[in-house]
Amino acid sequence: MLRRLAPDTRVVYVGNDPVVVSHARALLCADPGVRAIEGDLRDPAGILGDPELREQIDLREPVAGLAVADRWQAESCGVADRR
Repeated sequence: MLRRLAPDTRVVYVGNDPVVVSHARALLCADPGVRAIEGDLRDPAGILGDPELREQIDLREPVAGLAVADRWQAESCGVADRR
């Protein structure tokens, strides 16, 4: 959706399930402005250091990150704040 509004936008989806990432690559990544990589939100340095992400996103420029549908994963791993 974002790329329809701003075609020059570059998007990288991050998932920790190889099957989900494989499907994302097959369904979403025909567009050169979209990539999907394997990563774990508990390892932000690993995500930011991923060569495919670095090729797609220039981290010297302003970027935005969205964490969507990840709370249930954090809770299942015991890392979510349980207030």
